[in-house]
Amino acid sequence: QSGEDDQLLISNDNAELPPLPSMINQVPVPEPLGVAPDLDEGVDEESAFGQITEYSDQCWEYVEIWTKRFELGGSYLAGNTDRSYVTTGLNLEKSDNNNLFEFEIGGRWGQSNGVRDANRWYGNATLDIARSTNWIVFFTNKNTYDEFENLDWRGTISSGLGYRFINEDDRRLIVRIGPGGTREIYNSPTLKRTTFDVFAELEFKYPLSDHIKLEHKQTWTPSVDIARILRVTTETGLLFKLDNQDRWNLRVGLLQIYNSFPNAGRKKSDYTGSVSLVYTRK
Repeated sequence: QSGEDDQLLISNDNAELPPLPSMINQVPVPEPLGVAPDLDEGVDEESAFGQITEYSDQCWEYVEIWTKRFELGGSYLAGNTDRSYVTTGLNLEKSDNNNLFEFEIGGRWGQSNGVRDANRWYGNATLDIARSTNWIVFFTNKNTYDEFENLDWRGTISSGLGYRFINEDDRRLIVRIGPGGTREIYNSPTLKRTTFDVFAELEFKYPLSDHIKLEHKQTWTPSVDIARILRVTTETGLLFKLDNQDRWNLRVGLLQIYNSFPNAGRKKSDYTGSVSLVYTRK
């Protein structure tokens, strides 16, 4: 009987075995020694490049939403008198029919006969929120450093209501008012103080002619708890168009900073005049 079973098993030539899985049918080919494996195998290079291109285009479209304005000016004298001054500023603005976000940073540095006599820097941010109306809710933060005011830092934060009397591309009249607070740190002598303020700001832009534009911004921060403290910053500028596309302008400006209660030995007012070249991306 055992012999017959062995004979049946051996003589079963017509039986078909099931196909092996494809992975088992593949004969592995080892990578040559010293050759790193190809990690990009099976990746479509064109599709990967297309994704990168699409992503970069989206980023550039987002960047183009911002209006960019760069300002650079200065003067240099050498000889009997050695003087060098630099004025710079960068303004970023993103807006639609309802909301506006503005960020600006810049400053002025200068020296005369090797002695520094100007060193002031600032950084400000303002957010206006509206809902299809001229009334706005605003948030603002202003920061200043001024070596010759003995001011290490002045920071003001405020929020309140505002009204847009004019809000067009080249015309703007906006008033903002609300409660705020200011922190100041002085040196020589050291003084640190915090005040609760009323924040009021007027922003005005208007073309005087086809080739001249007026810019004016004035900020008031009278203290509520210390009545003798009043701070006023007034900046006025005239922009003279240099090209037909209004990209390049020559700006003549005047900045006045008033502090009714300055640090010991400092004057109440500072005046800064400037002439600078302004480029605005359109």
